[in-house]
Parts: sequence; C-alpha cells; structure tokens
Amino acid sequence: MIYVGRAREDKGVFDLAQAWLACAERLEKSGWKLNLVLAVTDEGEQSTANSLRQMLSGHSSSVSIETNLDAPSVQQRLATSSIAVVPSIVAEGFGRTAIEAMSCGAAVITTHSGGLWEAVGETGKVINPRSPKEIATALLDLADNQPLREEMAKAGRERVLRLFNIHQIAETYDDMLMSLWDDHVSGTNKTQGLIDHMLVSE
Repeated sequence: MIYVGRAREDKGVFDLAQAWLACAERLEKSGWKLNLVLAVTDEGEQSTANSLRQMLSGHSSSVSIETNLDAPSVQQRLATSSIAVVPSIVAEGFGRTAIEAMSCGAAVITTHSGGLWEAVGETGKVINPRSPKEIATALLDLADNQPLREEMAKAGRERVLRLFNIHQIAETYDDMLMSLWDDHVSGTNKTQGLIDHMLVSE
C-alpha cells in the first residue's frame, strides 16, 4: 500500500495514518505494508513528515516513510504497490497522482475532492474526505479481496491508456483547435456558443 504526495495535512495523509493505525494489526498479520512517499519542500512539510514518523513509530516493521525521491524511484514504488491511496481533502484540479498510480497497475482509493473522482471514474474506490474510518474500510476490503484488486488495477490502467495517454490528449486538443478555426472561418461561433452555454450551466 502506498501514498505518494506532498507532506501536507490537506492531502489527507494524517487520515491515512489514522486509518492504518485502526486496522494495522489485521493488515500486518496478512503481510501488508504501508509506504508513505512524501514530497517535503519547506519547514511546514518537514514538520508534517516528523509528526507522521512519530505517529506511526509503533509500526516501524510495517510502515516506511521516504522523502523527496526522484521520479524513477517514485514510479518504481508505485509499480510494486497493489493499492494506492490518494486521500486528498483539498479540491484537486486534476488527479495526476491517481492517474500515475493507475498507470502503474495499482488499485486506487481516493476521495471525491475536486477532479479526483473524475480521474478514476468507476475504476477506483471513491470515499468521503476527512474519513479515516472509510479509508480503513476500503483498505481492508481490498486487502481481503485479491480478485477485486486485480480487476480494479486492470480497469484503472485501461482507463489511463484510453483517456489520458499523450496521443489521445494531443488528438483531442487538435480537434478542439480545428473546431475553433472552422468556427472562425465560417463565422458561426458554434464552439464559442457551446463554451458560453457550459459556463452558464456551471
């Protein structure tokens, strides 16, 4: 099990730590381990990392905390993890961490904050933010159900390859630019009208 992200409270990492403490005995008996891969860039984040180490110090045999790994090392950690938890509290604009975990073949547990639920779609377990109890339940559900983990991991990776690969994104962007150009040439402004409608609908 893995968390990758900033060492900040609004990323939900303390909720994950509390969830682990609540079900550690059961998970540890089954051989599960938790790896917190933290980005630490200032004194506040260093303080958070220190607090997490102290909070989880009684489980040093099953919990590891690493900071400021390079990108290949983070990818390697994700690729060797069965479950990734993205428990963000803040409204994320785009669920990049979730997508990276899905692309590496991990089953994802995340919250419905911001764009995270849109990133995982129906391929992940989506829970409420600020809910260690729901995180613990989701961890136990996946830990005890290998077929479900594998199904979620497969569906998540397929979703990333289908929707978020660079070629698909470039093609979608090109189509949008061509639509804008066609509207400009024809003077219809259909695309602008659609954008205006979407903004009003929001």
